[in-house]
Amino acid sequence: MNEKKISSIDGFLKADTDKDFKLSKEEFGVLLKDIDSTLTAYEITVAFNKFDTNKNNSIDYSEFYAKLYAIVVPPTAVYVPPTVIKEE
Repeated sequence: MNEKKISSIDGFLKADTDKDFKLSKEEFGVLLKDIDSTLTAYEITVAFNKFDTNKNNSIDYSEFYAKLYAIVVPPTAVYVPPTVIKEE
């Protein structure tokens, strides 16, 4: 898979082709396929359902950003500064 870097707002606005400030399943699918062309329709549906947290059949930017942030920084990640690590 080729790595593509784009800001979350730029990606969201590019995918929002009808400019209603929310992503339909079709718009979201196009965005995901642009990132990974091997995704299946089932995988896109599963991802869409996870991002659509209020279950209104669209993804607004707050849902989109919250899920992206959760993927990038999992809640279980804990930073331990090197000075705190003790050798035994």
